[in-house]
Amino acid sequence: MIGSSDLTGNKQPLIPLHKFNTGISFPVSSYVSAEGTIAYNGVMWLDDVNFTKSKAYVDANIVFGTTSKYSKKITLGLQVNNIFNSLVYSNFRANAAAGRYYEAASQRNIGCFVQYHID
Repeated sequence: MIGSSDLTGNKQPLIPLHKFNTGISFPVSSYVSAEGTIAYNGVMWLDDVNFTKSKAYVDANIVFGTTSKYSKKITLGLQVNNIFNSLVYSNFRANAAAGRYYEAASQRNIGCFVQYHID
């Protein structure tokens, strides 16, 4: 009970009704590898009383990086996040004040990176 509301049988907020994640890694050449991920999050309630819910969304990302055949110490890479520009939610908050249940997610973005491996 919260106040005069009986929450018996309500779904817990911020738990998607369905969730699916998968990824694949594969060599593009002997010097470059690729890794792709895709995640589906179904609708979820955003409050204890199950009055407000999110829409389902898909997040897809891909990373290209050099392999150890290129260098054992340094990895160079290119990353594309939110490939389909379909991710609109970020940083969910249950029972948020003034209806601010989430922040806007970043649009599709591309980045480069350098990693140095310390042994």
